[in-house]
Amino acid sequence: MQAKLYSPVFVDLWERDEYGSFENESTELSQHEATEYVDKIRNAMKFYAQPEDTERGFMGYYRDADSVNEKVRSLSLDVEIHGDKLWAVATLDLTEPLTPEELETLRDYITGQYSDGWGEGFEQQEIKVEDGDLYVHLWKRDKLFIDTQEQFAQRLGISLPPDALSQQDADDGSFAELRQRLIDRAQQNWDDFRNVPLLTTSENIYHQAIKVVARRDANIFMKDYDGFTVEQINCLLQFADPVDLVAGYLDPQSDIEDMPGILANIMDEQENFKQHYALAADPSAPSLGELEQRLRNRIEENFSIYKRDMLDSGKDELFNSASEIAAVSEIYEYMTQTHIFKETEVDFLLKFQNPLEVLSDGRNAGLYDVSDAVDWVCGDQERILNQRGYELAPDESVPVSAAPGQPPRMTVANGEKPSVMALIRQSQQNVREHSAAHKDTPDRKKLESEL
Repeated sequence: MQAKLYSPVFVDLWERDEYGSFENESTELSQHEATEYVDKIRNAMKFYAQPEDTERGFMGYYRDADSVNEKVRSLSLDVEIHGDKLWAVATLDLTEPLTPEELETLRDYITGQYSDGWGEGFEQQEIKVEDGDLYVHLWKRDKLFIDTQEQFAQRLGISLPPDALSQQDADDGSFAELRQRLIDRAQQNWDDFRNVPLLTTSENIYHQAIKVVARRDANIFMKDYDGFTVEQINCLLQFADPVDLVAGYLDPQSDIEDMPGILANIMDEQENFKQHYALAADPSAPSLGELEQRLRNRIEENFSIYKRDMLDSGKDELFNSASEIAAVSEIYEYMTQTHIFKETEVDFLLKFQNPLEVLSDGRNAGLYDVSDAVDWVCGDQERILNQRGYELAPDESVPVSAAPGQPPRMTVANGEKPSVMALIRQSQQNVREHSAAHKDTPDRKKLESEL
């Protein structure tokens, strides 16, 4: 059985002037302009092929003794015109269809051949044409994609017959089973979303109307869309909440006709999405609802300890700390009463002994809105983990808090910069040492009730 993988070609033309000399700069041709030279480029590819390429093509250079090597008998390279543009086409001769993981392995191998292997040598070969010399590149940073035939047809909006990578045997019923798994996953995502504690009041549902509509429509579209391929379904099933993934592309005017473009975008960006969306987990793992409750419990404990610690300080110190108290209280109320968590946010915040402290630093970063502070913290997790000395929870599987009555602790290692709250807390300690006589004041009970 055969299958094809499509990718762009990048063509430079060095033109000659009227005296036969090359111009000082090359011209990058569009893929449409490059179609004029399709025969020249195809012949150059055949001429540059090495003797060892003849039996298995590019697979002659594949060194891993794995299932990809067993399933791909040969891999050859050509160029074709589709949609008035020139494309590089890798043709596969397969013993059986590739799994999604095997396809990704093959894509990585082809990318390496295009960038540093065969393609690196081929791009240095001049191709003589009437206007000058062509140089053809199969790889360019941030520009390369490798589409299956199904993805490619959707990208260009053209019709191509299904191939071995996008068609499943109808006899074994496996496609229907896979399709049902996606339908069930989508319905579960929708049910879980409807049962989120913060969507149990009319007011909160009202404020989340756009998100509700997008998720509702994503669930319906995924059930009703009849153009799914095996590869697309497997891609969506990698994620714990594919409804959330699809909903990100929808607005109130979206309809089922938008699904092909949405799926093409998700397929293109799936590796990036894996960094920001939770992957499907072991069924025995805690549910999102359980993890959310675990995080809220920890934030509740953080705030209780923080409040107790602040009330142990004197009147002057409380006045001086008013901005901090307001910021922490605002974050606490938002996270426990309003915010709808993404699973990636829950997983990240549960890494910390004191997630309230981490989020409060975000609120002190000068951002206008409290939701922006959450995005600022959770949107760049590596920065937060590396730049601050926040104490991590010793066991992320269970809620961890400081002992009752004790302030949350900070660990600053390797000279890392302490958090904003840590600096404020140190300042408070200095004030305590100089103001012990003012610790208990007549206004203590009033301040306590206000907090």
